[in-house]
Amino acid sequence: MVCAFVAALSFALTGAALAQESPDTVVESFLESHKLTALLAEQLHDRLVRTPPSERGPIAERLAALYAELIESTDDAATRQEWESRARDLLSVAPPNASASLRLDLERARYARAERIIERARLRLADRSEIEEAMRIFDNVAPVFETIAAAAHQDVLAIQRQEESGREYDPELLSRALRDARRRRSLGYYLAAWSNTYLAEFQNAPARAQEALRQFGWLLGADVNQAPELDRVSDSALQFEHVARSAIGVAVCLAVLGDSGGALDWLDHIEAHNDVAESVREQVPVRRLTVLIRLSRWEDVERFVAQRRRGPNGVTQPLPASVARLLAVSALEGEGRGEESRRKLSRLAVADLVQQQEIAQLVDLCTRYGAAPIADSGFIGSHVRGLVAYESARDAHRAESGDPDAPTGNVATTVAYRQAAELLRAAIRSVDAAAYPEARAVTTMLLGMALYFGSGQDARAAAEAAEALETASNQFSDRQRAADALWMAHRAARRAGSGEHATVESDAIAARFIDRFPDDERAGVLRVQLAAGGDLAPEDAVAILIETPRESPAYEASQRHAARLLYDMYRETPSARRDWAALRYAAVAEPLLALDRSRAAAGDQRAAELAITRARRLLDALLSVQTPDAGRAQAALDTLDAVIATGLASPPPENEITFRRMQLALAQQDEAGASRYAAMIRRTGDERYTGFADRAIFNFAVDRWRAASLQSADASATAATARDVVGRGARLLVDGEAAAQDLSRSQTLAIQAAVAHAAFDVWSATGDDESLDLAYRRHVLVLRDQPRDQAALRRLAELAEAKGDRETALSCWRTLSSGLDPNTGAWFESRVRLIELLATNDPDRAREALRQHIALRPDLGPAPWNERFRELAAQLGVEWRGSSGDAS
Repeated sequence: MVCAFVAALSFALTGAALAQESPDTVVESFLESHKLTALLAEQLHDRLVRTPPSERGPIAERLAALYAELIESTDDAATRQEWESRARDLLSVAPPNASASLRLDLERARYARAERIIERARLRLADRSEIEEAMRIFDNVAPVFETIAAAAHQDVLAIQRQEESGREYDPELLSRALRDARRRRSLGYYLAAWSNTYLAEFQNAPARAQEALRQFGWLLGADVNQAPELDRVSDSALQFEHVARSAIGVAVCLAVLGDSGGALDWLDHIEAHNDVAESVREQVPVRRLTVLIRLSRWEDVERFVAQRRRGPNGVTQPLPASVARLLAVSALEGEGRGEESRRKLSRLAVADLVQQQEIAQLVDLCTRYGAAPIADSGFIGSHVRGLVAYESARDAHRAESGDPDAPTGNVATTVAYRQAAELLRAAIRSVDAAAYPEARAVTTMLLGMALYFGSGQDARAAAEAAEALETASNQFSDRQRAADALWMAHRAARRAGSGEHATVESDAIAARFIDRFPDDERAGVLRVQLAAGGDLAPEDAVAILIETPRESPAYEASQRHAARLLYDMYRETPSARRDWAALRYAAVAEPLLALDRSRAAAGDQRAAELAITRARRLLDALLSVQTPDAGRAQAALDTLDAVIATGLASPPPENEITFRRMQLALAQQDEAGASRYAAMIRRTGDERYTGFADRAIFNFAVDRWRAASLQSADASATAATARDVVGRGARLLVDGEAAAQDLSRSQTLAIQAAVAHAAFDVWSATGDDESLDLAYRRHVLVLRDQPRDQAALRRLAELAEAKGDRETALSCWRTLSSGLDPNTGAWFESRVRLIELLATNDPDRAREALRQHIALRPDLGPAPWNERFRELAAQLGVEWRGSSGDAS
């Protein structure tokens, strides 16, 4: 695994970096900087076994520190055991001179885990199995630490003897060895002492306390193997944290041995010392409380608590939550004398937890010790009683055979939920509820949950649950809790019934959830539900679906539904906007096609069926746009071929695939290839696909002709392409009607218009009578269905004049002049042409028309038309006075 990671990482590193450092160093720096601790441990282990034994020391030390970190930070027992096993294996391959330090570091990690457990146990937050595990660890590591410390002490003596011997030695090397040995001795005795202290405290074992005192003596200036004495502790030594913590340990051990005065004297001494580290000073009050409780000095506990709660200016301040918790559990579990003090202290601790809104702590205390500690009738008391009732109903619900996350069908459990709901309602209605806004939000959410789980078939209860849960969502300041509440509100609203109002309400809550928490993974699920419900417009549904974050579990489902909607929208979009719709569909569908192809390659039949359908749709969309993307279409066609080759799904009709190949050839400007595919289709006798092929090639010819027309003003240069359009169009049309192929009216008109225009271009280039007659007939047919087509009217007027059909030409120019904007050049042209035609056969009507024009535009109009109007005025003898005063 590490080798593969190194190979991958090398691509991200520059050559300069590799030239300066070894590959191992580069990789380890990268892993360490990215906090990839487990991978770094793998890398170091790999390097350790590749390193000669004499050079393993620094690597082993670093690896031991990592193993210690992993052992301490891992909660999973199996994983932790694996790291512990590797740590033991490390000791067998480490250099002899390094094994003691490595063993100390590794066992220290086990100790740290046990210490965390035992401190939680003090607050009754660890279960019996965890406490037993901690005791086993302390029992195992205490003698190990003692052995390490004793060996280190012998090393210290040996080094000191060497210094005193007068023989030559390396001072720096000896000094470093002495520091290391003293460190191992101090740390070994310190950890051994605290291991025995915890065993003494939690197993009530005085012998362990005596052993711990002897070990603490090594750090507190006592004679060898003697317990420490307070007056022999150096004040300067207490500035070191491990020394000050050792003094606290002495106080705990003395309390176990029943020496209350000695225990408190040690704590007083530490607290009075100005140079004690703040982290140690913060532990003293808790340890003092622990000692007083252990000794059952409840009156002293009362005085201590009163002193600790007295803030500046005499204002009472609550105990920290952890201290209040410790006081509560100790007072509630205490026995013997001081009952009244214990009762008073338990209520005081609960009051402090209430003030700090430690609701979970309160519920746990009430569950463990009953409702007696919380006997008030205010919001907190009602809240806790309601929560206990709710948890009881949940326990009953979980014991049933059905789904505990769905409303119960059990009558007794339903009643239990509804009783809990009434208690929670009472809490919300309490006069002091407003003083606990966050707690009230929790209560409101629990009310909604109780109503939901107890709703059964009661739609009204489900609707009430939805209302309460959404109210809670709006009350929460914590964003995650607000999202959880609104999600449950949506579930409750969906369960409220199948009626129209209930559905609309659940959709409205879903929309609000998506709006407030767009990045929540559940928003993706709601997007799919909303879109699939059919109540949203397709465009709105797509907009919701494509906002699903990529990391959401609902991302794939949302993309698939969006693709279905987009394809339907593409098919229904008018031709003028279909290109955009096709590309929108393709952008969503292509990644899904790649995913389905990959799954089909692995043998997934359903994925193969989906891939074939999606590839067909993609080809339809990509090859139907004005400018097909040949590359993307080729990729879709390749995928279609690859999935068909798996044999997992039925292929589409052969002619459909051939037609797509023909379209692709046209997109690639391969007319010869397209013609071959068209011929293949014709040979099958399939009239439908033959029609598709003929129209596709016709459209290709039209595009080529139009492109040629734009590129050249020379009519003869476009004649060949125009003639091709006329010839191919003739096969699609018979006297202006659809041929045997299934053409829609709009398709027929479009083909007719293209053929007519192309025929005009052929006549313009050749001037021959056959082309003139063809273009004339086609334009007459076009104008029969589209009589106001201005471009066609102008071309027919030209054609009619060329044929000598004055009436048709006059009609066209008259229609144009009446329909065009009088301020355009096209309108002036149509008026000139109309009057010129009239002048040849009906001069009187021409003069009348010209006088009307002069009255309308005395300047006759813009050039070049004004000159032609002057010529007409002279020809017809119509008087005209220009702006210069000249008369005609």
